[in-house]
Amino acid sequence: QMWAMPICVRYEGAEGTEEPPQACTLLADREGRLELPRCPGWILPNADGAGYLRFTLSSELLAKLRTDAWDALTDREKLALTDSLRAAFDNGSLPAADLYGMLEPLARSEIRNVAEAPMGMLSFAHDRLVTEAQRAAVRRLSAQLYQPVFRRLRWAPRGRAEEDGETKLLRAAVIGHLAEVAELPRVRREAAQRGQRFVGYGRRGDGEIHRDVVDANLVGTVLEVAVQDGDEAFFDHVLERFVESDDAMLRSQLLRALASTKDEGLAARARALALDPRVRVNEVWVPLGAQMGMPETREATWGFLQENFDALVERLESSAGFLPRFAGAFCSEEQAEAVQGFFQPRIAELPGGPRNLLNTLEAVRLCAAKVEAQQESARSYFGR
Repeated sequence: QMWAMPICVRYEGAEGTEEPPQACTLLADREGRLELPRCPGWILPNADGAGYLRFTLSSELLAKLRTDAWDALTDREKLALTDSLRAAFDNGSLPAADLYGMLEPLARSEIRNVAEAPMGMLSFAHDRLVTEAQRAAVRRLSAQLYQPVFRRLRWAPRGRAEEDGETKLLRAAVIGHLAEVAELPRVRREAAQRGQRFVGYGRRGDGEIHRDVVDANLVGTVLEVAVQDGDEAFFDHVLERFVESDDAMLRSQLLRALASTKDEGLAARARALALDPRVRVNEVWVPLGAQMGMPETREATWGFLQENFDALVERLESSAGFLPRFAGAFCSEEQAEAVQGFFQPRIAELPGGPRNLLNTLEAVRLCAAKVEAQQESARSYFGR
């Protein structure tokens, strides 16, 4: 089915032009042609981000948008470009090397949705696309892109400066990315120290929760880093704070922090919390989801889920049909087949189970297709 699509293109104006001009057409067929009055150095195929469309461009034209056009684009155009880059990368029409070469102006944008976009793209490369040896290159690029933003935002605003919510959310995202993907040592050290102080741990700790040590948007990050870089004694301390708390939000933050551990022994304890009566039924998803989400603990968590499937079904009762969703963290055809083989004979009677399984299998296979389309290009880029 086809429908008419109005398209307006912004392009480089003649020297001395104050505002880049635009040209429009109505695309009524599968292909169309739009004549421009001159040959521009760059084009943006969705003027002011007003069109209901996404677009792809050649490597050369993308590079021009990054080097020559970025400052001339409106905020809406930057959002439209970012959305199109992400979609084209996801469906394989934009090579990974072209995408990763475009990230610098996105990361320094003051538009939060634009500035945060490279984070997911870099995390995907780190976890799915590159070799173990190349992960250091992904971390370096992450640090290169976001350290300038961190220097601007810091851990808190200077003095008593007022901030809007978007700035606070951007700070939290930047610090989280630098700590978890870039693994910047000084950011992780500060995060771990603040995490310990938040739960009143250490020689001068009182075991109380101190919410004033960090902005509320950063609590999750500092607690997770503190657990990952801490020892078993700290793990036990956080677990005690979790058990004694009745605050739903705080319990979720503490439980997610416990489940973020990558230590083999502590990770086994974190997974076991899913069947611990001290964990509420609506909290069961937290430890399993967090452990499945990390490459270091994913296979062990998949084994735990299979071994304890009946106990989890009994514990979750009417919501057990969502269990296949945990397998959405996988990303290969072989894993999709293993997931289908395990769940298919077990979930027919669970509410929503068959539908959740089909959705999960589709997600895993789409991820696998994305890896197949982008892996070679990503490895070429980060292997330079």
